[in-house]
Amino acid sequence: MVVIPAGSFTMGSPDDEPGRDDREGPPRRVSIRQFAVGKFDVTRGQWAAFVSATNRETRRGCFWTGRSGSKPDPAGSWRDAGFPQDDDHPVVCVTWEDALDYVRWLSQRTGHSYRLLTEAEWEYAARAGSTSRKPWSSTAPQEVSAY
Repeated sequence: MVVIPAGSFTMGSPDDEPGRDDREGPPRRVSIRQFAVGKFDVTRGQWAAFVSATNRETRRGCFWTGRSGSKPDPAGSWRDAGFPQDDDHPVVCVTWEDALDYVRWLSQRTGHSYRLLTEAEWEYAARAGSTSRKPWSSTAPQEVSAY
């Protein structure tokens, strides 16, 4: 876990920002309390341990996979995202409800309290003090490909 210090930032974007989505405004000042966040993504192996321990049924269907690009993939799942993965890779193709159930299970299993970040906490941590349009640069392309 990494401790993220308390602070505030402007969440949202101005109406005239290139590439702005209507859901990104209006800009507003948000204050964040100190919190801790996992340093690494939940891995496929950690997710598999949860599925095994809870006998969880998992569904097929992902918004994005290696087979479908940005189109829905009805065959995609955390077990088969359409690209090579091993148990050290981040888990993909899980739902919000899956993630909530995972942190509940992890809390019960470890005796520590875990939860998902709020949207504001995630953006605050991801920005790391940046004020540019994109956390990595204001001049970077709109989308950055992993391939």
